[in-house]
Amino acid sequence: MKNKKQGIIVIGLLLALGFLMLLSYLLKRNDYETIDENVVEDLSWESFGKDTAVWKNHVLLGDRQVIFEADYQYQCLCYHNMDTGVTVPLCTVPDCEHNNSDICMAGFNFGIESECIVPYEGKIYGFCCNTLTNISVYRMNPDATDHEFVTRTGTAEGQYSSIEDIQYYVDGSSVYITVTVGNEDGVKMLESGYMSDHPCKIQIYRFDFKTKKIEKLYTSEQEYYQAFAEIRYIYDGVIYYDFSAMVRPLEEIYDLNTDELLDPDKPDEGPKEVHAFRIDTGEDKVVEEYGYMDYIGHKGDVYYFCDCDEMLVMSGDIRAENLKTGEKKTLHISELENKNRTQYYIRRLEGSFVVDVQGESAGRMIFYNEEGVKTQEIDNCEFFIIGEHQDMYLLSGGNMGVAMYAYIPKKEIQDVNRKAVCLEEEP
Repeated sequence: MKNKKQGIIVIGLLLALGFLMLLSYLLKRNDYETIDENVVEDLSWESFGKDTAVWKNHVLLGDRQVIFEADYQYQCLCYHNMDTGVTVPLCTVPDCEHNNSDICMAGFNFGIESECIVPYEGKIYGFCCNTLTNISVYRMNPDATDHEFVTRTGTAEGQYSSIEDIQYYVDGSSVYITVTVGNEDGVKMLESGYMSDHPCKIQIYRFDFKTKKIEKLYTSEQEYYQAFAEIRYIYDGVIYYDFSAMVRPLEEIYDLNTDELLDPDKPDEGPKEVHAFRIDTGEDKVVEEYGYMDYIGHKGDVYYFCDCDEMLVMSGDIRAENLKTGEKKTLHISELENKNRTQYYIRRLEGSFVVDVQGESAGRMIFYNEEGVKTQEIDNCEFFIIGEHQDMYLLSGGNMGVAMYAYIPKKEIQDVNRKAVCLEEEP
């Protein structure tokens, strides 16, 4: 009996010691020589309240603060203060090296660059692919404490089991997710040394913040190759998305060693079109009045589209369409005539348009007012404007980039190469 009592006492002492270690683990903060130890502690929900925060250009933007997934030094969720220029991992684990998502509080087991970070009712939600066959949702406090698993759903449908691409679109209390799932059965090694192409389909999901559930809304019936879908906007219960794909395997169209067409008379015949998916009925159809990649942004109920042909060559016309009233207006920018949209990429900003011109070494940014009159031109740009937030322009390194990795005050855009601030430094 005495030995039994001693055993109970020892167990109690071990449990108490374990609790103290856990408490210490939760309360301590990393100590970095170059980082103010109060940076993470100052991060609060007020900075990312639902009225000020927005998921945009693959980052969560608050009041002069940014949460993003780092790629270089840390490879985890980081917090950046625009006032100080300081970046710090969102982690409170002592002596953490931020390279193990099972230990680091800034890690959500992110997969194929598939992160989405959304604030809702005092929590930061993280969406990711833990494996190539499911979508997972986690949440935490804005300072990265109290990680919680929320829900998960599998994406496999029969032989279509591998996630090849995933895109997110936040709309009110829902996150809509487009997924490309591939069927890799029958994939083989080709004589060229490359693996053969395989068929895939498109899926659409919705996560509801109120129910905390993920619902599958749609799976395409026809199979394609190299299929890709990205939501451009949601309006009046309809998801409008760009869709591109091939109808034949890649190796039947291109020489995989040179990227040249095997038969110039038989180019890729796959669709490049705009689809409209009605959420309440599940109906999906091609919208003929819109063209692939013609959408350039909106302001209120007025949505803007640049006129392109099938090869994405622009006419210079930009159509402003009020989706509420049906009213349409057209303005013309002569400098866009016969220019390819992939080289001259135009975006709608708050009170203007910007054209990012991709060059061989450096690019240009050309600004136009709402009447299409040129107002400013900046040469030899190392960055391109991909969005805006408050008094900042959001920047990327390519004219068709979507992920922000730098920013600059709007009033200093003329000195973009010298004054742009990167969220993190490349090694």
